[in-house]
Amino acid sequence: MNSTKKRSVEHGTFTIERTCDATPERVVAAFAHKDAKARWFGGEDGWVVSEWQLDFREGGRERHVSHEQKGGPREAAPSSS
Repeated sequence: MNSTKKRSVEHGTFTIERTCDATPERVVAAFAHKDAKARWFGGEDGWVVSEWQLDFREGGRERHVSHEQKGGPREAAPSSS
């Protein structure tokens, strides 16, 4: 018996609300540019990113696959940007 289940989630839209001490342009850049986002998203100690695709356009997608150095891969649910 295979205990691995394939799961997927589709969202039409989602909203993230935060108050930041930064200009709107700087906040958008933190999400839109892969290098900038890498500085604050992911990269925790003990985790290795094996795949990361970022298309920050309307209708674009993000795929982020990482794994613990001692474990197997874990995939974040794909999301629209």
